[in-house]
Amino acid sequence: MDIEKTHLEKTLESFEQEDLFSLILRYCLFVGALFQMVCIGACIFLKDPNGEAMAPEFRRRESEDLSNKRHHKQRRTEKKKRR
Repeated sequence: MDIEKTHLEKTLESFEQEDLFSLILRYCLFVGALFQMVCIGACIFLKDPNGEAMAPEFRRRESEDLSNKRHHKQRRTEKKKRR
């Protein structure tokens, strides 16, 4: 019983002692979490000064994609008519 108790005390003492690596790792994790919260907050609360939700180049690509889909539908119906 005494052997188990002393072993348990030694094990708990080793968890209480913190080495330099653990200390640095813990603070880096806090800094990383803070950085992520700031980035998420910026995405939520900061608005574009022009009021645009997306950059113009993305909107242009989406409109091109829509026109390509329409063109594809037209070609498909033409192919069906030929048969």
